[in-house]
Amino acid sequence: MNISSSYSLILILGLISCGYCDDTQTASKTSLKEWIPPSSFKEIDYVEYGGGPLIHYKAADYEKVEILLENTDYKLVWTVANPPSTATPSHVFGLFILTNEGGNLHIADSLRFEASGMYSSGEAKITSYGDDDGPHITLTIKDGGRLIGYQRSCTYQIKNRKFELDIPKPITSKSSQDK
Repeated sequence: MNISSSYSLILILGLISCGYCDDTQTASKTSLKEWIPPSSFKEIDYVEYGGGPLIHYKAADYEKVEILLENTDYKLVWTVANPPSTATPSHVFGLFILTNEGGNLHIADSLRFEASGMYSSGEAKITSYGDDDGPHITLTIKDGGRLIGYQRSCTYQIKNRKFELDIPKPITSKSSQDK
């Protein structure tokens, strides 16, 4: 073993001990190598400056492809692409349920969201793992710029490998139940 390979080994062992090279992250990243998100999830039609005609923009690649949840039945994947629109920053977000059928990953269901504006962003979080009724995923999409900004948020539940909008149940007071 020469000096450079021993330094590489020491560096790798140090990164693993610090948590930068976790075995589960490596397994998750390699398990997505055979799956490529659809190209339509990195494209957007957006207006030019001054409200001109719609122009088609396509990101060169995905900024993020992240496994949010992985179990024996499916994988939940979040993607982020930033098409280079000229008027304002734009983002295209994708949420996918992938199933393993015959050794290949297939899309069982997907959702697509767009955001634009100087301070636009988006995130997906698993808010509940739900024992019997499946996990709940909350999406937050922020649009807008300097003076006008707004945020959309919704929660989806995975049932039978499909996304279902999780509609909150009304809160009732005890006095209204007694009537």
